[in-house]
Amino acid sequence: GKSALDSSLVEGYALNCTKSSVAMPQVVSKAKIAFLDFGLEKPQLPHGISWQINNASESKAIAQREQDILKERIELILKSGANVIFTSKGLDDLASKYLVEAGVMGVRRVEIRDLRRIAEATGGQVILTLGDTE
Repeated sequence: GKSALDSSLVEGYALNCTKSSVAMPQVVSKAKIAFLDFGLEKPQLPHGISWQINNASESKAIAQREQDILKERIELILKSGANVIFTSKGLDDLASKYLVEAGVMGVRRVEIRDLRRIAEATGGQVILTLGDTE
């Protein structure tokens, strides 16, 4: 709602997305962006499949393993040198916590066409799975 004189042109690409946490950096210099076409969320069982848990310790072990899997995935991405993560899917609270601790900006639910355009403009590549990552 300000005047045209208060406006300025910023070179770049505007996204209609938000960081997954307010604690993440506002600005990242010398950004190394990971473009992910998958979410960073705790793994979930396919529909129709459920766990048969007999005691509380089994439940805790399963929950801990789910957290460990997510942390391992994030560590693999961070090991690549990324300090900004764009994903076309979700970033859950636990993933956001790990990213905040690492000082990394995470942006979730980026439209896939925007993800591809930014990757192309920056010389990046959209990653479909971590299966090929060493």
